[in-house]
Amino acid sequence: TQLKTTYYHIQAQSSTILQQYESEIAENPNDDSILLNKSIDVKFSPVGLARLLLTEKYKGSKTKGDISNMVKSPYLIPDMALAANKVGLVFHDEGDLRRTGYDKTPDLKLVVPCLYRGIPIHWIESKALFGDVSNHEKYVREQLSCYQNRFGAGIVIYWMGYIESLDRDENIFVRDSFPDPSELTLLK
Repeated sequence: TQLKTTYYHIQAQSSTILQQYESEIAENPNDDSILLNKSIDVKFSPVGLARLLLTEKYKGSKTKGDISNMVKSPYLIPDMALAANKVGLVFHDEGDLRRTGYDKTPDLKLVVPCLYRGIPIHWIESKALFGDVSNHEKYVREQLSCYQNRFGAGIVIYWMGYIESLDRDENIFVRDSFPDPSELTLLK
């Protein structure tokens, strides 16, 4: 059938489409129409394209079930801007902050803080690695304490997991995924 043919054609191009998508996201991180426009360009459903791009991006590291869960619950996707947009957070990204003169910047600086575990959160940092004691101490020393001093409490996400004993600072929360919307209270 036509849909099956289109699927295999798009699947064969998924690496190229993913590179284009990530490039467009990097240029316009707050544009939430990029996936929709890309799906129109390739004449494929947005959900189907999202599934193919996630499968390509996490090839070998995520199961089919993980991908399905990400499609159903986008906050599970290790993509800071996407996850933050989906839970309704308004933020400045690293590029925005650098343009205004900041040298050391978190991945996301919230315009309006949100509550996490009853504490106002002002920033979120993302690390695509495992959070062990050595890495975490280095990041606290070189980055995270700077963000905490400048902006207040924040969250660091180690997407490959972390040692639980790291999550003991009351102003730098450690996680391995973006917080579920039920864990955040949006402030106005």
